[in-house]
Amino acid sequence: MLGTADEVQARIRAGEDSFVEFKGLPLGKRSVISPNAEAFAGEMVAFANAEGGAILLGIQDDGTVEGIAESELGTVEQWVVNVATNGCDPPIRPVIRKVLLPGEDGVERAVFVVEVKQSLYVHATTNGRWLVRVGSSKRRLTSQELPRLFQQRGRAYVFDEQPVMTGVARAARPPGALSPGGRAACDTGPTRYDPMHERCRPRCCRPRCLALPEGGPRGVGR
Repeated sequence: MLGTADEVQARIRAGEDSFVEFKGLPLGKRSVISPNAEAFAGEMVAFANAEGGAILLGIQDDGTVEGIAESELGTVEQWVVNVATNGCDPPIRPVIRKVLLPGEDGVERAVFVVEVKQSLYVHATTNGRWLVRVGSSKRRLTSQELPRLFQQRGRAYVFDEQPVMTGVARAARPPGALSPGGRAACDTGPTRYDPMHERCRPRCCRPRCLALPEGGPRGVGR
């Protein structure tokens, strides 16, 4: 997306938008002080759930090239990888590039370009925030947008069991009983049914559901 220093400088001059975020990077003795890990994970999640984008580390919100000290580049890169791996669910694999840009005094400073591609999955932070990039900021996905995004990404979204809002509890089914629609119910704990694969999702402790009725999908539960 941003392969050369000239391209990065052009984007800095243009300012933040749906595809570019600036982040200054105050450093402490051991690690990054700001942004915190949850906030940075939110930026990556938002880009992955939208059309992708780049986070420029070492650039202030006004476009000033602050840079990252050469001695701190390894620490910052490892911090980015850790947040992408442990702060995003599922993990994100960004492309991290180092680019040298002139500061206000004309001295070249290193900045990181952290590129996040549009994902095949729908991501959340490990604190449970589903975010998407809109313009120059991020926002939470609404309850209507979230399942639609799962459908768009080609994956069926199956919610965990939620309290029944009508106050009527769902009747338990005996092992092997059919769920609504003629599908087999699992006999081990709460079931999350995946309509795309005609099988239970990971909350079952067994790898497959019990046998489906005659005429069910071939190779499933057999």
